Amino acid sequence: FQNHHKFGTGYWKRETFEMRKHSHLLVLFLLAIGTFHITHAEEENEVDASGESPPGTSGDSAPGSAPGGATVEETKSPTDDANVDKSCKDRHDLCKFWSFIGECNTNKNWMEDHCPVSCDVCNGVTTCIDRHRLCGFWATIRECETNAVWMLSNCPKACKACKGRYRSFDGTCNNLERPMIGSAFTALMRLKKPLYDNGLNAPTSSFLRSRPSARDASRLLLSSSTQIQHHSNALLMQWGQFIAHDLSKTTMLNNQECAACTSNKGRCTSVFLSRSDPTFGRFMCLPVARSTPVCGTGVTNFREQFNENTAFIDGSMIYGSSDRDQFLFRQGAFLKTKLINNRVFPPVDKNNNVVAGDDRANIFVGLASLHVLYLRQHNRIAATLQRVNPHWDQERVFHESRKIVGAMIQRITFTEYLPKVLGVAFEERIGAYPGYDPNTDPSVANEFTSCAFRFGHGMIQEFYPFLNEKFQHVGGIPFNDGMFKSTHILTNGIDPLIRGLMTLPAKMPQRLTPAVTERIFGNSDLGSINIQRGRDHGVPPYTVWRKFCGLPEVKDFEDLRAVISNQIVVDNLKVVYKHVDAIDMYVGSLLEDPVKDALVGPTLACIIGEQFKRTRNGDRLWYENSKVFSGDQLLQIKKITMSRVLCDAGEHFPMVPRKAFSVFKPTASNLVKCEEIPDIDYNAWKEELTV
Repeated sequence: FQNHHKFGTGYWKRETFEMRKHSHLLVLFLLAIGTFHITHAEEENEVDASGESPPGTSGDSAPGSAPGGATVEETKSPTDDANVDKSCKDRHDLCKFWSFIGECNTNKNWMEDHCPVSCDVCNGVTTCIDRHRLCGFWATIRECETNAVWMLSNCPKACKACKGRYRSFDGTCNNLERPMIGSAFTALMRLKKPLYDNGLNAPTSSFLRSRPSARDASRLLLSSSTQIQHHSNALLMQWGQFIAHDLSKTTMLNNQECAACTSNKGRCTSVFLSRSDPTFGRFMCLPVARSTPVCGTGVTNFREQFNENTAFIDGSMIYGSSDRDQFLFRQGAFLKTKLINNRVFPPVDKNNNVVAGDDRANIFVGLASLHVLYLRQHNRIAATLQRVNPHWDQERVFHESRKIVGAMIQRITFTEYLPKVLGVAFEERIGAYPGYDPNTDPSVANEFTSCAFRFGHGMIQEFYPFLNEKFQHVGGIPFNDGMFKSTHILTNGIDPLIRGLMTLPAKMPQRLTPAVTERIFGNSDLGSINIQRGRDHGVPPYTVWRKFCGLPEVKDFEDLRAVISNQIVVDNLKVVYKHVDAIDMYVGSLLEDPVKDALVGPTLACIIGEQFKRTRNGDRLWYENSKVFSGDQLLQIKKITMSRVLCDAGEHFPMVPRKAFSVFKPTASNLVKCEEIPDIDYNAWKEELTV
């Protein structure tokens, strides 16, 4: 394996199918997309008539081969017709990786001929056919698992990996005309051109020093122990983090390399500290690693960043974002479980933390609770569908259950969560579902994940109570003690914490509590990290986003007084930033007065609404699309509420509030029996067995 790129991962160079050297990034990439499997069988070289070879192979063949060295033959699909682009299939196992490192541009002719799906040049419907008559047999002897690379490429139908009836795990082929849109390990999209110090890749204010220290901005403008309550509750905050992890995950470079407080060849963007800092004055910096760049970017074009997860609301934080992930978490039709203290949990690691489709599940015990809840919900649905349709095989039951869980998450997010976040701006920024639009790009915006949707960090509170079945206090945990410690729920179950979240009023996000700015991760400041992440990604300043959203422009600090009613805050902004055009997007948009009935101000409402509108409208498999569920099934899906999920998958919720995200006093008048909460009738999924 040789690196011919100065800026990224290299090409394949081999004598056999061993990798003589390997790249950590490549291995992570192949694991993530479910294609890391290498055999030592020889295979004939593939060179096209023009003499061109696959990227970097010099005519060498791909790792992996057909079982037993069988020859691949082209098989005509019974559905082939004039409307199908028969050339629209990748002919090599590593097409997606080559696209990932920029080969669609640098080796355009060969790649478009051999990797049209990965290069996004398909103009028709991708067919899903087996290319060998023995595919079905190989699938029965588990070749789909033991020889995954070759089998998924050449026997997708036998391996039940066809992209059609159900979502792919990695998000590919959601859009049949542009199969890679919204898939895992693709670049975050941009709403505005990035603003790097050198025009290509240097973090904003790293050379030019046009902005204040991120720590000064966080400490002087955002950090506050004052708490303003909202009519929603802390469970709403926790749902926001759950959804954030469904939509995106930014690949990070190694943070341990940044402890020396140097740039480390551009890998770090640490926050330097003043000796007068009351909390961190004894340190030189807060180490911050840069986000991993998309290979090939940042040299002759703008540096871009990855989204490791799918861009869709599809439960990827539960099920994972690659085909390979299903074998880690799945057991037939069900998700793997572990019985602890007579309660059902996901499997746990050696540190007694739950294992889920997203490795951030244990960042806070409240988040881990939602992972537990939805694992149980999946298994409950799967068991019900097995009873309703005993003739369904495990594959069908698993995917139908996953599909229903995804629809539940979509429904709760759009009917219960977003209206409380956006208030009256929900109708303006998102509105009613117009139907699927294949021309809408659902990809996650860089500015959304690196700045706007981090508003939820301002909703974190210092202490979270535990409540028993009678909603009486039975202890609790400080926020920092609940980080990376799932033992709290393994010992006590998830119910006490969830009851506490439901009765704890939500904190307005305009300020960050000291647990976040002074003590998070032991000795760091999440506010500083958020500001620095926006600069790392080259996100333009706050004033640019006012204009982007069609809001009254802010040309000077006096204009801010119409946006931020606290005049002391405006005065402090002037002292810290000096010039209004230097204000970071994260800081300026977070400090705005909230929209009526909302948690966030107009700029954040705009960016958040823009993202979720595209997420919904650009998803071919969105639950409201008439082709996804039958009419009767959709009526059942529309019954679902977060309160119903608590009744179904909590340990013992005899009574719940009707609105799970609204704060309430735990009195009999505010609670109802679970029997009074509408439930899904799974007979809508019943299929008669025809003989």
